[in-house]
Amino acid sequence: MPLLLQPVRAGGNPEGCGHVFHAHILLYIHTVLCDVYILYQSGELLPEGEVKAHPVRGWLCFGDAGRSYPHEEAHLYRSRTDPTEVVAFVDYARVKKIKRGGLRIEGQQQHGYREYWRQVWWCIPVATEEPAIGRPFASTQGSRR
Repeated sequence: MPLLLQPVRAGGNPEGCGHVFHAHILLYIHTVLCDVYILYQSGELLPEGEVKAHPVRGWLCFGDAGRSYPHEEAHLYRSRTDPTEVVAFVDYARVKKIKRGGLRIEGQQQHGYREYWRQVWWCIPVATEEPAIGRPFASTQGSRR
């Protein structure tokens, strides 16, 4: 499945996309169904076996949150029409690598008032909404930190 990332103009809304998020409109680049492997928990790197055993499937939305301090956010939603987040979003997100059929997103998750923990997602686009368990994991050997 090809991964298409293309910029969206502020105020643009391709395919009727854009989510209202805490009274802000998330202007994201593109939405894609992904299996997301969460590499950190509470700011600590998880063992590779635990990461591989618990992929999370959802619709990845990545882009500018449209706030007064511009930065990107990565959100994983239940569906393209349901704004319920499957996991906590990644703030100050950056795509650090596109490799082996997936992409690595690095950023941070808010833990408390002005406290952030490091977070890294390994995202593998999928074509169907079947369960992620049992699906081969595209290893990120040597690049997990």
